Amino acid sequence: MRGFRNFKLALLGTIAAVTAVASLTTLRPAVAQDAVPAAAAVPAPPPATGPAPAMWVVRDADTTIYLFGTVHLLPPGLVWRQDQLRAAFDAADTLVKELPADPTPEEMAGLMFPAGLYLEGPGLPERIGAEKFAQFKAAVAPLGLPDPMLERLRPWLAGLFLSVSIMMETGLDPDSGVEKVIDTWNREAGKPRLGLETAEQQIGFFRDLPEEAALATFFTGLDQLGEARAFMDTMVGAWASGDTATLDRVVNEAMAPTPELRAVILGARNARWAEWIDARMDTPGTVLVAVGAGHLVGHDSVQVFLEQEGHVAERVAP
Repeated sequence: MRGFRNFKLALLGTIAAVTAVASLTTLRPAVAQDAVPAAAAVPAPPPATGPAPAMWVVRDADTTIYLFGTVHLLPPGLVWRQDQLRAAFDAADTLVKELPADPTPEEMAGLMFPAGLYLEGPGLPERIGAEKFAQFKAAVAPLGLPDPMLERLRPWLAGLFLSVSIMMETGLDPDSGVEKVIDTWNREAGKPRLGLETAEQQIGFFRDLPEEAALATFFTGLDQLGEARAFMDTMVGAWASGDTATLDRVVNEAMAPTPELRAVILGARNARWAEWIDARMDTPGTVLVAVGAGHLVGHDSVQVFLEQEGHVAERVAP
């Protein structure tokens, strides 16, 4: 299930840059120019009571750091309780996310394509076979990418585009994700925004996969397309209700077959982030750290590494 795992990682919110791959589709020529846009739905007001996404806080005498787990893509129209997150945002003087800024389509192209294309020699069809390539083309057709580009994709980048296509087909939208809510608030508030990583670092997690592992990821991704809807419903429902036990189970199921990948995607990064938070505790103030929900559950969560640094993360929501 490695290929489908790319989709799981994106939805779990473990790699913010994966969802930014969707921005590359804005570089393609426009299609269906005569299509009539649908009327925008009026969003329902978020509830002020009831279950809410989980949030934690780490405190000392003069520093408060909130930890909130995000989902980078959500179904449009999903209503979730925002008041506790909004209170933490309002109290914070600094916003910290996985990335310091959202990459533009041109920036993502500059990061991905130099290392993600076969510049010479056999292309993807020759390496995976005509039948698999035809299946891949059909799966990513909603992206509208030209055939010459698809034919030169390396497996790791082909797998990321496959993940984006799965997201689109299941109705997920980065414009409906938690980050967009926080970014909207911050456009008005103008708080400083810091990043724990760069987009280049995050893409490197996939770019540096050995070719055999990338091919295995790609092949099994083609075989797991039918699971996306059920996984999405479970994941989103658990996140919105603060059901961290289910989130933990989902992370374990997604990562159990590849513990070495979990060590890179979750464990090592969570340890680095805990070190950053530990250092930041020496500076007075209030900080909101909003990172993927998958980083805040499990035996290798940020909170576990914070405890090793001498800090107890107290759950404050729901």
